[in-house]
Amino acid sequence: MAKALYRAEHNLGKTLPKELSNRVNELLKDHLQANLPIGAAGKTLRAAVVALPLESPALDIVQRESIEIVLASEVKIEKGEMTYIDVTKRLQELAETRFREGKLNQLEYNALKAQYDYMLTGHQRFNSFNKVEIVRKQTDVVLDALMVEFEANPRMRDELGSIRRELKKWSAGRDGQAADGAAVAKDVRLETLVSRLSEEYKARFDKQPEAFTPSQQAAINKALDGIKASPWVVRDAKGSPIPGWRPKQYVRLMQAFLGEGSHARHVESAAGDIFASMKEAYGKGPKAAKLLETIEGHTTDWVAEAGKTKAEKVSMTPLLEKIDRAITSAEGLSPAEAAGFRDLAEAVGKLEREGSYKGILTTGRKGGDVELFIKAPTSLGKTLLAYEGLLPYLEAEAAASGRKVMFLTFNTKLQAQAEFDFLAFNKLGSEVKFETYEGLKTMIAEGKTKGRSVAEDYLMLQDEMDAAGQQPALTIGMVTGRVSRLNSQTTALNGSNKGLQLSIETLNSVRVEGAEVQVQRVKSISQGLSPEHVPGETLVKIRGAADDALAAIGQLKRAKGPEEIRLAEKALSDAADVLRRQAAGLPQAEAEAANTMVAALKRMNESLDSRPSTHPEVRERIAAEMKDAFVNQHRLMLLTETVEGLARLPAEAKKARVALEAKIERLQKELAEAEQSSSEAGRRRTTLLEEQIEIAKTEKALVERFDGVDASARLFTVDSQIAAIRANQASGVRTSVNPKLERLMRESIELEAAGTPASGAKRAVVEARLEQLLKELGRKGGSNEPGVVQAYRAETSGLVKIEKAIGETKGRSSARPRARNRPPSSRRNFRRSRPTAPPPEAACARRSSRSARRRPPRSSTASSRSRRPSRPS
Repeated sequence: MAKALYRAEHNLGKTLPKELSNRVNELLKDHLQANLPIGAAGKTLRAAVVALPLESPALDIVQRESIEIVLASEVKIEKGEMTYIDVTKRLQELAETRFREGKLNQLEYNALKAQYDYMLTGHQRFNSFNKVEIVRKQTDVVLDALMVEFEANPRMRDELGSIRRELKKWSAGRDGQAADGAAVAKDVRLETLVSRLSEEYKARFDKQPEAFTPSQQAAINKALDGIKASPWVVRDAKGSPIPGWRPKQYVRLMQAFLGEGSHARHVESAAGDIFASMKEAYGKGPKAAKLLETIEGHTTDWVAEAGKTKAEKVSMTPLLEKIDRAITSAEGLSPAEAAGFRDLAEAVGKLEREGSYKGILTTGRKGGDVELFIKAPTSLGKTLLAYEGLLPYLEAEAAASGRKVMFLTFNTKLQAQAEFDFLAFNKLGSEVKFETYEGLKTMIAEGKTKGRSVAEDYLMLQDEMDAAGQQPALTIGMVTGRVSRLNSQTTALNGSNKGLQLSIETLNSVRVEGAEVQVQRVKSISQGLSPEHVPGETLVKIRGAADDALAAIGQLKRAKGPEEIRLAEKALSDAADVLRRQAAGLPQAEAEAANTMVAALKRMNESLDSRPSTHPEVRERIAAEMKDAFVNQHRLMLLTETVEGLARLPAEAKKARVALEAKIERLQKELAEAEQSSSEAGRRRTTLLEEQIEIAKTEKALVERFDGVDASARLFTVDSQIAAIRANQASGVRTSVNPKLERLMRESIELEAAGTPASGAKRAVVEARLEQLLKELGRKGGSNEPGVVQAYRAETSGLVKIEKAIGETKGRSSARPRARNRPPSSRRNFRRSRPTAPPPEAACARRSSRSARRRPPRSSTASSRSRRPSRPS
């Protein structure tokens, strides 16, 4: 009741009478004080992380060294050979040693020290009530409440008094000591006392059932359960005490702060969870158990070998091929076991693509936004990790940035469960808003009508990001959350992006959709086979293989890399082989069904074989679609982006090109490894890798087209021009020479005229930039012929000379003293008597008529007419 009143006052804003409020705070004083130290430790840790520079190579090395120790200690913690407190103190000693050796500076050491203090303070919170005097105080509250409830029952009051006397005897002379836990001698633990009392009362209840009513028995058991849980602040929704972190929880939490660790260690840890679930599901079958043991052995060997290298990621191709051979050669597996091992191979294959995520100590530097994913198996206790492990740090971040904390989950049932857990964990003093992903999307939509972004008001703890909750989670915080009303330019860009995405997805979807149609046909035929004509065992195999083929098609549609595609196609091929063998043995009565099934399987293979790597016409068609999409995207960006956006284009293009070059190099290395294998899986992998390299090269060629975009280009935002681009017509007309070309040409001529050594060196640089720009304009359709360029240079040189002469004349005129005391008529006559020089505009016009045939190079976009560079009037 006190907790409910406290939350009503502090979280819901309800006003309580002063006396009642004081009484509530007095009752909850211990709970509130238990939450204060971890909150202060979170603020200290956050301040230490923000003080770090963005780049700390020495700290990165110690972080990886530390997480390796944590991962290596997990088994020892599970066996009880050491505790997570022992591991944390060992890490403290390591940080101090590296600091004394000069391998860490003060700021880096402060961050590690704050991290380990944070972990130890969390352990202290778990044990905040684990003192004899506090336990006695807590149990007095429980027993006093029952005394009031059974005030009219002298016998029950005597029983409760007996329990109180046992507790008083147990606690005599032990104030200040721990009441329970592994560190307390077994004979004086509170758990030992409560277990003894529970056994005694159970014996009495069994011996004299009439002496205690069911409600009295339940009251005594409730009192004993409350006494047993009294040393522990944190409890689950059922009231069971949580005395600290379990080994796997501790490892995940340390990874959240320090980072994931090396690739080999990550594979070892993640594969351990995969093998554990497989043993639970299929460990009883002797053949499945033997196969699982073989695969686990292969994985252990690979981890030992990969651990010897310091590379951030190590190729898993040899391990995946061994696993594939072991599963392929296995015999006697049931369909369910075979499907389970295919899923196992797919899960292990995904570990190759999981990058090492960086912990809070890295992403939080300089106040950066912390983006963290904790991938953990079911029932590990992710909610406890969120509330007790991450929430104190997030509260410190929220207080510093003026935001609040929100807990997001998939549906209202999980939302209610998360709220119940939050109440059970006794997080008094902490405020968290609970919402579903769909609820947040509604909040964002409402915020857009008011012109503000609701998502930016919260730091988010996001649960259940897989399955249907994944897409809303990934879209949170996108720019569209801030656009209250879309204009035509934004709509055009969004449409272009969508078209580009569809073009890329076509690489795999078209052939897979064609294969899916045939598999659906086979599935329908298998369901129509008559049990009267087909033996039961054969019918089960055909229908099971059809289901397997359909599942493999689903995997192929979701595949995101060569390894996933290879595994899915392997599963589909296995199912197709079974269907062909069984169709060949069908009786004459089902001959038509058998022939149709075989024909459908043949067409399925034809669809799958029409991949870009083996069919040049398919590859060229898709490349053309991608090229058109990129060109339209480029044109739209020229029309709708800002000058700053255009200036950023070359840098972004360079970044994308470097990334693609690295990707191509990595794929080529993997291709070299795959080509050394003579197995069917190796050949299949070679084909897939060649396809990925072709796609990456095409993307690289298209990305390079964005380099050299002129930030000072004219920006057109007319809706009619955007409509023309949508219709795949030419972009807006350019009515001037490329400004960058004009500027560079003028600068080169001026430096040449200066004739000094310094200007000569500068001119060489300018000429190199000018040559590069002319090449780029030539690739984009402009004219860069030597004669045209020379003519344009001569024209610009003449203009520069004229402008210089005009400037000198104006300077002399302004420096000459004006005539004074002269009649106005004489001044007019004097001006008439001077020789009349043509104005600059007229001189330029005459010069233009003499050189009308000499046109300057055109800019990168199509132009209906050319105009000379603008000149000062």
